[in-house]
Amino acid sequence: MTTCRNTAALILLCLITVASGAVARIAGSPRASAETFAALSERLHDCPRQIGDWRVVDSVSLSDNELRELRCHGYLNRIYQHQSTGREIQVAVLLGEPAGIAVHDPMVCYTNREYVVDQLPRIQRVEEQRRTHQFWSTSFRRREAGGKTLRVYHAWSTNGRWHADKVARVTYARSPYLYKIQFVSFETTPVDSQSMSSFLKSCIQELRPCVENVTTNP
Repeated sequence: MTTCRNTAALILLCLITVASGAVARIAGSPRASAETFAALSERLHDCPRQIGDWRVVDSVSLSDNELRELRCHGYLNRIYQHQSTGREIQVAVLLGEPAGIAVHDPMVCYTNREYVVDQLPRIQRVEEQRRTHQFWSTSFRRREAGGKTLRVYHAWSTNGRWHADKVARVTYARSPYLYKIQFVSFETTPVDSQSMSSFLKSCIQELRPCVENVTTNP
């Protein structure tokens, strides 16, 4: 079984590569205070380590240099594994300044390396407790013959409602902080796609109290 742990380093490299090339194009954005970022980061880690039948089996850390490049002030980067099937899904949530957080694009990341685009980005809507969230859903296939399909969902938010923005760095340029979430997993059967959608819904429901109703001052 191919696991998400094999792609974790690649994902981090992609985040850094794209952010470092685009961060200079966003200027004059307001920035939350260090106290606000600290409070938001603390809340982020309240996300449960077990969600239904999925539990955390690994976490991937970012270096100080990577955090600076991304202008990231807090993050989760976890591998959740289904206790019955063994399937793994990587969940990355970044918190920081829009100048760094808004610029990552999986289309640039993966197609420059080990993958080709299998399905162009499309909007995936997720209904969760009377809320509609929007994610970009893109699939990639490894370049070698018979290469597995990698499914990536990503979106941004400032309040717990996730949006698939076309130009996030413009949409959130005046926001004092920004969250980005990304789900990554290999898919081999239709059942994999269904379990991914189910986990995505459960995860954002569990994560919502950690990223919404912020009352701290910028």
